[in-house]
Amino acid sequence: MGPIVYNCVVINYNNLDILCESIPLLLADGLGVVVVDNGSDDGSREYLAGCQGILAILNDDNLGSSTARNQGLDHCKGDVLLLDSDILYIPGSFAYLANLSRESGMACAGFHHFTYTRVKEEAWPDLVHKRPKIVPGGLVYTHYGYFRAEVFQKCRFDENFGTGWGFEDDDLTYQMRAFNMASICVRAKYFHRKKSSVAHLKSRGMSSRIGPRLKYFRTKWGIAKVHPERTRRKAVRKPEAAEEAAC
Repeated sequence: MGPIVYNCVVINYNNLDILCESIPLLLADGLGVVVVDNGSDDGSREYLAGCQGILAILNDDNLGSSTARNQGLDHCKGDVLLLDSDILYIPGSFAYLANLSRESGMACAGFHHFTYTRVKEEAWPDLVHKRPKIVPGGLVYTHYGYFRAEVFQKCRFDENFGTGWGFEDDDLTYQMRAFNMASICVRAKYFHRKKSSVAHLKSRGMSSRIGPRLKYFRTKWGIAKVHPERTRRKAVRKPEAAEEAAC
C-alpha cells in the first residue's frame, strides 16, 4: 500500500461531536483526510491525536480559518474537498461534487450556504434518493465544497484576515474570478451548526472581528459593497412585491 494522497481538509474549532461522525464517513468514501484543529479545548485534540488513518495538525492557538486551511492544503495533492467541522458530511458527496464539477466545467462545486438544517434528522442521508436543484454559484463554497487542483495552484487563503469569522470565501471568490474560474451550487439539505465558531470564540472572550475583516476585504479589493448583485436582486423584487400588494 502506497502513501496516502490527501484530498480533504477539515478545519475544526470545538466541534468534537460532529467531527467524530464525519471522519469515519470521509474515510469510508476513500478520502485522504487532513484535520487542522485550531486550539480546541473540548477534547477534539485528544480525539484527533488517537485517530487512525488521518493526518492531524494540532495548533496550540486559534490561528484563523485561512491559516488553518492553508496548513491543510499544503499536504494535499490534486482536487480537494474543503469541509468545516460544524457540518456533517453526506456520504457520497465528494464523488457527486467531483462529477458535477467535471460535467459543468466549473472549478468549484459546493453546497448552498442557506439550504442547511440545524436538525440532524432532517438532513439528507445521501444524494442518491434525492434530486437536489443545481444553480449557478455565487460565492465559492469553502464551508463544504469541491475544488479542482488549479484553484489552489493559483490562489491561496489570505492569512491577513486572522482569527474571527467572515469574508475569506468572498476573498477567494475574487481571486478565482481573476483567473476566470467560477463555481456551481447544489441546493441540498445538510446538517450544519451554523456560526458555531463565532459562539465558541465569544464564549472564550474572543471576538468574531467581523468589522475589521470587512474593512480589510473592502480595502484590498477597492469595493464599497461586498455583494452588489444581492442589492440588485432586492431592488428588482421590491417593485414586484408592491404590484402584488396592489392587486
